[in-house]
Amino acid sequence: MDPIIEHVWAPDELVRPKIPNVNTFTAEELERLQQKDEVALRRASARLEQRVRARTAELAQTNAALQAEIQAHKQVERERTQLLVRERALRRELEATVAALRTSEQRFRRLFEANILGIAFPDFNGREIEANDAFLDLIGYTREDLQAGRVRWNMMTPPEYRHLDAHAEAELKARGVCTPFEKEYLRKDGRRVSVLIGVARLQNTPEQCVGFALDLSECRRLEAQLHASLQEKEVLLKEVHHRVKNNLQVVASLLDMQADSIEDLSIRTLFEASQQRIQSIALIHESLYQSGDVVAHVRAADYLSQLGQQLFEAYRPPGDHLTLRVQTEPMWLAVPTALPCGLLVTELVTNSFKHAFPDGLVGEIHMTLRQDPPGTCVLTVGDTGVGLPDGLDVRASESLGWQLVRLLTEQLGGTIELEGHGGTTVTITFPL
Repeated sequence: MDPIIEHVWAPDELVRPKIPNVNTFTAEELERLQQKDEVALRRASARLEQRVRARTAELAQTNAALQAEIQAHKQVERERTQLLVRERALRRELEATVAALRTSEQRFRRLFEANILGIAFPDFNGREIEANDAFLDLIGYTREDLQAGRVRWNMMTPPEYRHLDAHAEAELKARGVCTPFEKEYLRKDGRRVSVLIGVARLQNTPEQCVGFALDLSECRRLEAQLHASLQEKEVLLKEVHHRVKNNLQVVASLLDMQADSIEDLSIRTLFEASQQRIQSIALIHESLYQSGDVVAHVRAADYLSQLGQQLFEAYRPPGDHLTLRVQTEPMWLAVPTALPCGLLVTELVTNSFKHAFPDGLVGEIHMTLRQDPPGTCVLTVGDTGVGLPDGLDVRASESLGWQLVRLLTEQLGGTIELEGHGGTTVTITFPL
C-alpha cells in the first residue's frame, strides 16, 4: 500500500494568480487557450481515472488478502476448537484409563499381598525379580535371598522337568502366554514340591513375565490316599465276588449231590436246571474276581463264551451231532445287565439242548450278542432243530423256563421276538 502524501498550505500562500484581461486576447487566442485547457483537463482526468483504477485494484487486492486472512483465521479457530474438543475427549479417556489401571493395579496388588497363591515376576534369564510371600514360602527361600538374586527358577527345576520349561518359554515368546502345566520345584532345603505353573509376558517389559504357582502337595497327598483307599476297596470287592462264587459253587454242588440221589427223572431235571442257573450266576462273580481294573463290568465275549462252554459240557448228548457257536461283539456289560443276560442264555440254550434235537438229530445251536444301533443290545439264541410245537404261545406259557425268560426280559427293559419255523430263534432287544 502506497504512503499517503499530505499537502498543507499556509494562508499567505493562497494568492490568486494574476489573470490577464480577457479583452486583450483575440478570438483565435481564446480558442487556442480553450483547446489547451480542454487537453490539459482531459489529461488530468485520465491521470485521475488511472489513479482511481489503480487505487481500486489495490483496494480489491487488499480486500482479497484481508478476506483470505479472515478465512484462514476462521479455519485456525475451527481447528483450534476441534483440537480443544479432542483434547478434552483424550483427557477424559486418559483419566478413565488411569482410573481403570489404578483399579486393576489395586486388585492385582490385593491378590499379590493376599498370598492366596504364589505369584512371581521372572525373566527369561532365569531370575525371579519379585515374588510374594506365598511363593517364597512354597520354595523355602527368604526375601533376602530374592533381593540377593539367589532365587532362580531355572535352578529350582529338576532336570526331568526342564523340557517343560523350554516348551513354556517357546510358547511365551510365540503367543505371550503359556498353557498351565504341572512340574516340581526343588526347595532350598532340597525337598521337592509339586506345583501347577502358569506364566504370561508383560506387555511393557516383554523380557519379564508374571507367573503363578499353585501348591499341589495336598492334592497329591489326597490322591495317594484316595488311590490307596480305592485299591483296598477293590481288593475287598474282589474278595466278596470270590466268596460269593465259592458259596454258589457249594450250593450247586449240594444240588448236584441231591440230584444224584433222586430216582424220579423229572425231579432230577429240575435240580439240574437250578444247578445250571446257579452256575451261570457264579460265573459272573468269577469273571469279576478275575478281572483287572474294571470290577463293576464283565467282558461280554469272555463271559458268554465260558457260559456256553459250561452249558455245552453239561448238556452235550453222546456223540458229536451237535455244535454250539458263540459270536459276540466287543463290549462290557454292567453287573445288573450281565446277570439277567446270563440267565436268559442259560434258559434258552438249555431249552435247545433238551427239546430241539430229539432222537440224535444233527444240528447247531447259535448265540450272538451285538449292538444295533450303538447303545442297544440284541441277544439272539437259536437252533436248527425241530422248532416249536404248533399252537405254543410262549408269552402265555406256564412253564418255569419261559416264565423266567419273560421276567428277565422285563428286568432288562427289553422286548422278545420269536421265530419257530425251521428251528427256533429267540431275539431279545434291550438297552445297554
